[in-house]
Amino acid sequence: MEDVVTDAPPPSRFSPDDLDNFAAPPPQPTPILVVSPANPSPAPRRLLILLISPTSLALLPHLPSPPPLHASLLLPELPLERSQPPIRVYLHAPSGTLLAAAHGPAPVPAHRARAVARSLVSALQPEEVLVLDAVRSGAYRGRLAADEPVEG
Repeated sequence: MEDVVTDAPPPSRFSPDDLDNFAAPPPQPTPILVVSPANPSPAPRRLLILLISPTSLALLPHLPSPPPLHASLLLPELPLERSQPPIRVYLHAPSGTLLAAAHGPAPVPAHRARAVARSLVSALQPEEVLVLDAVRSGAYRGRLAADEPVEG
């Protein structure tokens, strides 16, 4: 009679690479918000406007006064050699509105968009958020789903 406790188990039919397919992917690092030294601790802002589409980004240079850079959002998985972060946050001083512009050498990957939005909302704590994006006509299929509430 064999002793099942002390005997070596039979070899697996799967290679270690095949077994890794069933493992959960490692967690992605959270995005880092770096606030400009000129604005160490801003007061909570009422409105955060996210400029994502090229059409909405074209509005930024047409503001009456160029807004100063307030903060930058860095994604740890992107190389740091790039001169510009993927998301820059500007403070429009006359209205107290924060403008988060998603323009840079590399766009924010689609799978990281939720983490970026959560970190922006939790760090800046605006009362309201307005997202200016465009839906391509080929991707639009009738009614859009209701907005999903963001818990901070």
